[in-house]
Amino acid sequence: MTVCNKVASRAETPQRPLAVTGVARALTNGKYVISGPTYTRQRAFMGRAVLDTGTVKLVMTEHTHEPWDLGDWVSTN
Repeated sequence: MTVCNKVASRAETPQRPLAVTGVARALTNGKYVISGPTYTRQRAFMGRAVLDTGTVKLVMTEHTHEPWDLGDWVSTN
């Protein structure tokens, strides 16, 4: 599998894809309800996968999303 930043910020230089291998630990739709304090009770959808390389766990999202809530890391539905 190759991973990369599809959308670079203005400060970043887009990087070439990086080849990684590992075990998929989670494949979810990434839906959750924000618990706050910002945007409390709004629904979020980011799509996500967790890939365990043995050294690090990569959290990958399908949609650009700011990590402003713990739900970003624990959404499993």
